[in-house]
Amino acid sequence: MHENKTASKQAARRPKQWSSTQSRISVLNEEFPDAKTLLISSKRPKAFLVRTARELLAGGTEVLILSALGDAMPLGVHLQVALESTKAATVIRIETTYNLTSSHKKDPSYTPGLRIFMKKHPEFKGSRISPGYVSFCDSSLVPTPLYDLDSFTNDKFCSLIRSSSFKLTDVPEFTKFFSPSEVNMYFNVFTALFDKAIKAVNEETKAVTTDNLTVKHPNIKLGLCRASPEIGKPDSIHGSCFVVILKENYPLDKINNVAFALTIPPDPSKYSNADDYLEALTKLGDNLMTTLCDYNGYAKREVNKSLPRITICRIPPFESASNLNVTKLDVAKAVLSGLATGYRHGPSPRLNFSYDDDSYKTAWIETTNLPVYESRS
Repeated sequence: MHENKTASKQAARRPKQWSSTQSRISVLNEEFPDAKTLLISSKRPKAFLVRTARELLAGGTEVLILSALGDAMPLGVHLQVALESTKAATVIRIETTYNLTSSHKKDPSYTPGLRIFMKKHPEFKGSRISPGYVSFCDSSLVPTPLYDLDSFTNDKFCSLIRSSSFKLTDVPEFTKFFSPSEVNMYFNVFTALFDKAIKAVNEETKAVTTDNLTVKHPNIKLGLCRASPEIGKPDSIHGSCFVVILKENYPLDKINNVAFALTIPPDPSKYSNADDYLEALTKLGDNLMTTLCDYNGYAKREVNKSLPRITICRIPPFESASNLNVTKLDVAKAVLSGLATGYRHGPSPRLNFSYDDDSYKTAWIETTNLPVYESRS
C-alpha cells in the first residue's frame, strides 16, 4: 500500500511535458518499430556522423531518426542534406520538439529539438565497413605475395591462408617459411584447438585459445579458433577460422609479420547449387572477421599487454565453382558481404585484398559504390 502511495506521489510530481514526451515515444515505437535513432552531438564531426548513418543503413536499418537538441540542430540538418544528396536516404518528415531540461517549479527551462525521419533510399549502396579500412593490391606482382618485404612497415601484419585441411600441405607459399617439422606441429595444434572449439560452441563461448592447451608449438605465442557449425556438419572443419600470433621466426624475418590466419573454406564439389555455396562463403567471411575482432579484443584485455594488435590482414581470393556456374566476382561479393556482417568498428583490422583480376575491387564498387584505395603489392 505504501509503495502505491509513493508511486502516485512521484507521478504527480512529474511535469506534464514528461508524460507527453513518453507518449510521443510510444507512438513512434508503434509507427516505426524497427527504426534506429542516431543522437546528434555538436561535439562529433560531420564525417563521423555520416559514416555512422551509412553503416546503420548498410546494416539493415530501413528507417533512421536523426535526433538533435539545441546547438546540435544545424548539424542534424547538415547530416540530412548529406544523406539525401548521396542517395543514402530520403526524408519522411521532420518534427520539432520542446524538451523540458529543468523541472524547477519557479524557473523551468526548455531546449528546442529536432527529429528528422529518414527512409533508406531504394538505390542506396553502402557497407558497414568504412572505405578507409579496405584497400586492394594492384597487378604489379601476380600472384600477390603472402607477406611483403617493404610494405606495411608501421603495421602489425597478418596474412590469411586458405587450406583444405589443418596439414597446410596445399599452401606451399606458406610452408616455405617453416621447416616440415614446424608445419607438422602446427597441424597438431590446429587439431587440438579445433576440438576444443567444437566442445565449447554455444551461445556463451564462441572463441577458444591455446591457453591451457596441452599441445604446444614453440613458435606460437597465442592461437585462437572459432568453429563454424553453421557450415556443413556440427563437427565439420569447413568455415573454421584461426589466428596465430608468432613468438619468433617471423616470415621474411620482418618483426611486423606477427601473425597468420587460417581458414578452411567450403568445398564447392559438396554443393548442388550456387546459392548454398555462396551462402557458405558469406558465413565464412562473417566468421573470419569475427575471429579477427575477437583476437584484437582479447589482446586489448590482456593484463600484461604483450600481445600485438593486428592492424592489417591480407585476404586472398577464394575458389570459384565452375560446376555451379559461380564466378570469381560472385565469390568476391559473397566474401565481402560476410566480412561486412562481422565487421566491428574499433577491433576490426584493416583489410588488404590480394589481386585476382580485380574481382574484389569490382565487387566492392558494385555492391557499395564507395571509394577504392589501392596499395602496392
